[in-house]
Amino acid sequence: MIEINQAIFGEGRDHGHSLLKSSYSNDHFPTQVSGFTDLIDRPASGVLSLPIIRGFIVKEHFLLIKSFPDTTGRRGRVFSHALIVTLEDYAKIQDITDLMQFHMPEIDKDAKTDVIKYSNSPSPIVFSASKKIINATDAVLNHVDYNNTIVWAGDVDYWNWISAIWYNLPLSVKLN
Repeated sequence: MIEINQAIFGEGRDHGHSLLKSSYSNDHFPTQVSGFTDLIDRPASGVLSLPIIRGFIVKEHFLLIKSFPDTTGRRGRVFSHALIVTLEDYAKIQDITDLMQFHMPEIDKDAKTDVIKYSNSPSPIVFSASKKIINATDAVLNHVDYNNTIVWAGDVDYWNWISAIWYNLPLSVKLN
């Protein structure tokens, strides 16, 4: 069983982007990562138009963050829902895309943020390998030849591709 903590971040009553609520018994860790849940890279307009999903490692934890444009706050503000797992549990996840089912579908600053008990048994995804998927898989396998960079334009098939390859990726690649 994998434990997934949750935290929500956004514009608070008295200050800018900060922790609003979390499943942790104390707010020490989620407060430390609050700065990572805001957007550093913003669109040219300065305002996010659609929700985005980002994932990265901070302080021995993996954060899978869904950020929404928050039109209730100041222009350009975002609301972020973070799913947080220890690196030990992160290494056990069979399909990272399966965790997205736990992200909020919309902004809810009063949402419950209980610890999620995840059984780690995702459903298999079946898809046909497009030229885009074949090229991206080649780029992962030969990442040094591609300067450790893969660019994927749009989101068509992206999450299906990640789901299909995740289990077979070495942990060192998942960590990067």
